[in-house]
Amino acid sequence: MLGFILVLFIAGMISSIFSVESKLTFMLGFMVVAIVLIIYIINNKKWKEYGFIPDKINKKELLYILPLFIIAFMPLITGVDMSIEISIVFYTITYMVFVAFVEETIYRGIIFNALESKGNKFAIVLSAIFFGASHLLSISGGKDIVETSYQVIFAIIMGMVLALVILLTRNIYFCIAYHLINNVIVSISLTSVDNDRFISYFIMIFAIVYMLLLIKIYASKSRSQNVKV
Repeated sequence: MLGFILVLFIAGMISSIFSVESKLTFMLGFMVVAIVLIIYIINNKKWKEYGFIPDKINKKELLYILPLFIIAFMPLITGVDMSIEISIVFYTITYMVFVAFVEETIYRGIIFNALESKGNKFAIVLSAIFFGASHLLSISGGKDIVETSYQVIFAIIMGMVLALVILLTRNIYFCIAYHLINNVIVSISLTSVDNDRFISYFIMIFAIVYMLLLIKIYASKSRSQNVKV
């Protein structure tokens, strides 16, 4: 994770020093991290451990994964920002592919997998806190305290949700797909904490209820399988 932060820090410095468009340097930074992660996973044969080679998906799993994607699309309730150029939309999608892959591989793959030996509860909570802390680093500049606090708290909640998803399904593609869709939708929608607090807090409450549902499902599975939590 330190390497990930270092690459993005360097990308930000390059943007400032050489007056290069930050969008370009940050995308290049994520591309570098993505390549390093792929090489690491290949060399250490971690595809299965990190959820890239999941077991067969059953219909029951799809039912309790559905709310995850409802959350991803919820910001569209307020509409789409029609002033955004098509080129920006294509750039955003491309950029977010790298962001989703990198962040999910790090937080729901490497970190969660490393923490599981300490117990699943520990892994869920601590990986979510790390995820929230990373959002604090990336959004603190230029954001007011209300929006920053909301984003960090929401990231921790969704970090727990995504950790539960990977724990229940051993399929990281669900997490990557959610992350990609959510980031793109947030980038093109009109929803913001300052302008649409009711919608923002409604999404957060929905996410908390969904998290509690996943905890209940996991607890039920654990009892039936006698799994250490």
